[in-house]
Amino acid sequence: MPRRATTRRRPLAVLLARGLGQVLARLLFDLRIEGAHHVPRTGPVLLAANHSGFLDGPLVFLLSPRRPSVLTKSELFVGPLARALGWLGQISVHRGTPDRVALRAALHVLDRHGAVGVFPEGTRGIGDLSDLNDGLAYLALRSDAAVVPVVLQGTSAALPKGARWPRLRAPVTLTYGPPVRVAVDGHPFARRTVAVAGEQLAAELRAFLGAVPGRPAGSARVPQMHDQTPAVDGQEEESA
Repeated sequence: MPRRATTRRRPLAVLLARGLGQVLARLLFDLRIEGAHHVPRTGPVLLAANHSGFLDGPLVFLLSPRRPSVLTKSELFVGPLARALGWLGQISVHRGTPDRVALRAALHVLDRHGAVGVFPEGTRGIGDLSDLNDGLAYLALRSDAAVVPVVLQGTSAALPKGARWPRLRAPVTLTYGPPVRVAVDGHPFARRTVAVAGEQLAAELRAFLGAVPGRPAGSARVPQMHDQTPAVDGQEEESA
């Protein structure tokens, strides 16, 4: 069973954590933020980021212009940390299977014109966006949210896997791209429609990734889309 946050978001905790975290991040790393003006100031927005290092989630939460609720692996929601993550509005997601509770929690934020951070690769890899699930497309279709690509560079080197402490002054860059909106035919909650929207978003995200200076163009193979949504066939709608 996926672990869940044990308390509700507390705006003051979010404000303090982001303020202190931003100062700490700038002290620890050689930090650069590009294209932040692309993030819409109002309305529902999905921050769709590549994922290669443990720092990715914390940095999206701390440094984004909006105050996002980030889909975070359920394994972190243990003991006091579960309470702290709940205060910060983070959303526990059980990886590997469609997590209806997490998707509904994300839609709850988006329905209130909030921001949600999503790592469509699902888990850490080399960050080339070549292997995506379609939860991002499901959320975009259900909420009509703008999807903002986020490319993180240097996070895996700044805190290598297995390291206890980050490398001081390691270069880390966050680059935001122009918002993308899905445009597909068909019933928005049908599996086929979600799959087509997922392919469209995958192409847009990977194109932006390849255009960011210093980033590889990404895999040339067709991206694998893994079903991580409760979308259903035909015209039936799954209530959120």
